[in-house]
Amino acid sequence: MAARRILYGAALLAALLFLIFNDSYLAFFLLLCILLAPVLSLALSLPAILRLKLSVLPDREELVQGEDHHWIIRMQGRSPLPVARLNLRLSFQNGWTGQVRGEALSFTGLAGNQYDILPMDTTHCGLLTVRILRVRALDDLGLFSFPLRPPAAASALVLPLPAGRDAITLPDLQRIPAGSGGRPRQTGEDEELRDYRPGDPLRSVHWKLSSKWNTLLVRERQGQERPAILITFDCFGTPGRMDLVLGRLWTVSQELTRLGYPQEIRWSPAAGELAGERVSSPPELTACMRRILSRPIPLSGQPVAELLPPAPERAQLHISFDEEETH
Repeated sequence: MAARRILYGAALLAALLFLIFNDSYLAFFLLLCILLAPVLSLALSLPAILRLKLSVLPDREELVQGEDHHWIIRMQGRSPLPVARLNLRLSFQNGWTGQVRGEALSFTGLAGNQYDILPMDTTHCGLLTVRILRVRALDDLGLFSFPLRPPAAASALVLPLPAGRDAITLPDLQRIPAGSGGRPRQTGEDEELRDYRPGDPLRSVHWKLSSKWNTLLVRERQGQERPAILITFDCFGTPGRMDLVLGRLWTVSQELTRLGYPQEIRWSPAAGELAGERVSSPPELTACMRRILSRPIPLSGQPVAELLPPAPERAQLHISFDEEETH
């Protein structure tokens, strides 16, 4: 824009000198045209600039680590005249790794609906956020720059790559009492039937109805619930190592949820700070992951075991990057 202003100033000076040394209608007309050119440029550019709508969004809000996905920048021109030039300044952030980078983009001749796609960095897990920090539109001559209001930020959750189910260790489910869940079939005011799950005692099986329905059915009192399994992990280390930890946590929690076992996931996001979420369904697990992945991980920290009071009566599972420790 500075170069265009210098060029316009030189043209204006040349027209003025031409008028001084050549007192003719042509010189006067040339000077008048140069003087009115910015006014005409503003008159043609402002309606298109003021009616331009800008937005940014991910092609998918929840994805898996390593998948190929993109940010979509949508520019909607709602004027018959184009926007000559649009300059953007963007910021990309991963809430889990703490990595932040910036990028500048320029677009010319924006008319109608146009799109641009930018690749997402899904190397590591995390809550990815893109913000358009600055938007400036130029008139047709490139002499004036108009700041526009940036659109709302967009985010996408990169979930961990699941670990193989044959590579994880679950707690001893026989120690955990049966509870509610499954597909209940009510048999009385105080009891109901549901499908058998691993860990249910054989004395609770309703053998008569099981033979009738050709599937194992279990009696349980209405309102009875399983105690939540305590799952812990240490939330510090390198991003690559923590990706493996979250992959094991994701797989273990999904498997326990499928079997009908609620969990209480606890971790230490900072020294002396203890965080936790109760998980009993896939949406709750995703919400828990979003909370975990929205804060940067430190390279070192305090083990969560030092912050939790001992609870020997509960089923416990501590997850590290290569194994699980059951208690």
